[in-house]
Amino acid sequence: MKTTVLGLAIAIAPALLWADERPVLPCDDEQSDVAERALEGAESLARFAENALNDADFDDYRQIFRWFNPKEEDELEEVLDVFENILVWSESVKFLCIAGSVPEGPVYAQVLPTGNFLVELGSLFFEAEEGGRDSQAGTLIHEISHFVLVGATNQNQEEVYGWDAAMELAAKDPEAAQQNAENYQYFAESIFWPDLTEN
Repeated sequence: MKTTVLGLAIAIAPALLWADERPVLPCDDEQSDVAERALEGAESLARFAENALNDADFDDYRQIFRWFNPKEEDELEEVLDVFENILVWSESVKFLCIAGSVPEGPVYAQVLPTGNFLVELGSLFFEAEEGGRDSQAGTLIHEISHFVLVGATNQNQEEVYGWDAAMELAAKDPEAAQQNAENYQYFAESIFWPDLTEN
């Protein structure tokens, strides 16, 4: 998940309501190093995801249908476009760090989708592991997918958070899953770290 229970509903639209009051500062040297390593990791995840979508084997298809459940070939192409765009635009990503608390409580990260590829990192991001489920790298896949030039995920729908909820979304509403940032994160993490468990 990207937030605590108190912050479960944080998404792009609510963030716009208090964009001018967010307590953000330049990241310190240690935070910047962590963020840059995570961005390199996100690029690796995106490459693995891109390769899996272009040349899927049986295990890749299991993950594709688990997280996106496409019914038509063009749906798969749209998912692929998002990962390709992540790789194109990742070099433009810059970071700020959230100081103190925000109205919705602790967060992993947040963006304004029409912004200049600025990702604001919260305390939960720095507490996350570098790899695995809900990783720092995966969090950046999630956040970068929100940018309009990348995927515009969750621009027209509520975000669904969490491993089980994202998987259920794909089963019940594939179109929504293909527009949900969490599904892109978990797909990329599952492809890169195939030993991730489902529970």
